[in-house]
Amino acid sequence: DVFYIIYKGSVICTKTEDDGHEREMITLGAGDFFGERALQKKEPRAANVIACGEVECFTLTLDQFNKLLGNLQDVIYHITTARVLKSVPLLSALSEEALYALTNIFTHKKYTEGEFVIKEGG
Repeated sequence: DVFYIIYKGSVICTKTEDDGHEREMITLGAGDFFGERALQKKEPRAANVIACGEVECFTLTLDQFNKLLGNLQDVIYHITTARVLKSVPLLSALSEEALYALTNIFTHKKYTEGEFVIKEGG
């Protein structure tokens, strides 16, 4: 897998919904990056990234990423989490600094299929 840094142009990130429709998540431009999640967590790609016109990117393989940016992975995690929080309507008006600060407050928890997230009466 590959980590991308946009040098020129912009891309749109979409997610395929269960009904097959593409939902637009975010537009990224020069200086933004994507592909870090698949490298960090070794998970399948979580979104589609589509060029809006001509786009140029710098890329790093997993080995290059770990050698060069290994100590920046925590920063990348916080920036990526802030992007996700920005897509939540309740939080969308917050500044980038406030969203970044929230990444230190929120706890990330995973649930398995069928597991109760909240249980009635609990």
